[in-house]
Amino acid sequence: MYSQFFGNFLLNNHVVTPDQLLAVMSEQTGERLRLGTLAMDAGYMTADEVDSIVVMQTHEDKMFGELAVEMGYLTDEQVEDLVGRQVPDYLALGEKLIEKGFVSNQEFENLLLKYQSENEIYNLENTSGQRENVLHIIMNFCQVSEQAFPEESINFLNLFFNNLIRFIGDDFTVMDLKKLNEYRGVHSVMQNIEGSSCFTAVLDMEEEVAVKFASRYAHEDFEEHSDAAEYVAASLEDFLNLHNGLFLVNTNAENEAEMTLLPPETGIDKTYQFEEIAFALPILYPFGLLHFVFQSKKSA
Repeated sequence: MYSQFFGNFLLNNHVVTPDQLLAVMSEQTGERLRLGTLAMDAGYMTADEVDSIVVMQTHEDKMFGELAVEMGYLTDEQVEDLVGRQVPDYLALGEKLIEKGFVSNQEFENLLLKYQSENEIYNLENTSGQRENVLHIIMNFCQVSEQAFPEESINFLNLFFNNLIRFIGDDFTVMDLKKLNEYRGVHSVMQNIEGSSCFTAVLDMEEEVAVKFASRYAHEDFEEHSDAAEYVAASLEDFLNLHNGLFLVNTNAENEAEMTLLPPETGIDKTYQFEEIAFALPILYPFGLLHFVFQSKKSA
């Protein structure tokens, strides 16, 4: 998940414009092969086995390789072999930037060293510590954004990024966090988690962006569908419900917490008021901008 934050680093350092970054991201889409595709190509797994792992990921917050090993489809050595065949995403982004003439080889090397130094991240190729590295980057990203970010929200946000990658695509760039007490949604879905800790999450985007988002999630082109609005709303609700449900499973398992997931609610041109500070995180995809708005607080 390094290139998503590296893109934010490039924007904040005025290396590229948002349009230039989008152009590179659009060309990257579909180029990085997923582990399941590589496993089938190597003859390690069948299509049915890959599909079963993808379904399992809607119920467990685990990487594809982790689940495949648990199910006996892959060995640890085979996972290492497949991961070694993947081009690291931040390097793929750098190659495109150089190819487009936005940066030179030397400039990219210097930028990468600066990015690693600022985030205290080294040996990015070492996947064994990837989860810890990403959590560290997220924490540092929140500090760079100069926001009083609640510590308990780090895992919530990390899971959201993971679910975007798993179910929508990894061709996005994280923009800067914004602190707010009120948010005006355009085409949004909201869901609350209540219990020992309370979370409110809002997923919002323009209507045309929602259609693209839902089409990716459902693996179906809703632009040509006669009942597009209904299916798009259902897809957005399902994605947010999936994310929050996975978070609830993780939290309850780790902390023995008593938390309940309420039904999601769709809103059009709706204003959301927050009693305490909430955060809005813009996510830039080639097909448009979406906003993830969230608040966490301890119950009274």
